[in-house]
Amino acid sequence: MKINVFTKVVSGPWGGGNQFQKSLIKFFKYNDVYVNEILKADVILVNGHQWMSGIIKLYLLKKIKKNLIIAHRVDGPMLLARGKSNQAYLDKVI
Repeated sequence: MKINVFTKVVSGPWGGGNQFQKSLIKFFKYNDVYVNEILKADVILVNGHQWMSGIIKLYLLKKIKKNLIIAHRVDGPMLLARGKSNQAYLDKVI
């Protein structure tokens, strides 16, 4: 099984989700199951909402690769976490 994390990871300190992803990718690489190319992945992990524009790519890929597993980690609700009224829209999009 080959795994891809479909999220841009920022080097250095950048929030708990980013730190978790960096550790997860390191673990996957250590166990020789990580692939950089989504086309070679059997499982794709998507973190949060930042890369929602890429969901279309994953949807089309799923049409081609029927056995592809996509797991989407959702953080939030954003309205409660950030306390801004415009975050309710983001919660609906996610």
